[in-house]
Amino acid sequence: MKDPQKNILLGSYYLSQLISEFKELPLALAAYNAGKYRLKQWVSLFNSGDLVEFTENIPYRETRKYVQKVLKSYWQYRAINGLLVNHDGRMSGE
Repeated sequence: MKDPQKNILLGSYYLSQLISEFKELPLALAAYNAGKYRLKQWVSLFNSGDLVEFTENIPYRETRKYVQKVLKSYWQYRAINGLLVNHDGRMSGE
């Protein structure tokens, strides 16, 4: 597919479907990068419920770095737009 606009649209749609299915952004990002099958394997093998721990233990280095990089950018853009995390974990500005 050589149409960047179409690629962005389809990629965004697919990611939104993964977020709906897995309910957590780190899980959706891992599925987006490595595939749903791999993510489901990893969750069944070593999911303690702690998303930070899960992200740090993703077996595929490429996927682990991808998830960490996207999450870092996500939080930076939220901060730029005034959507910070409160002490109780809720988002402010929403």
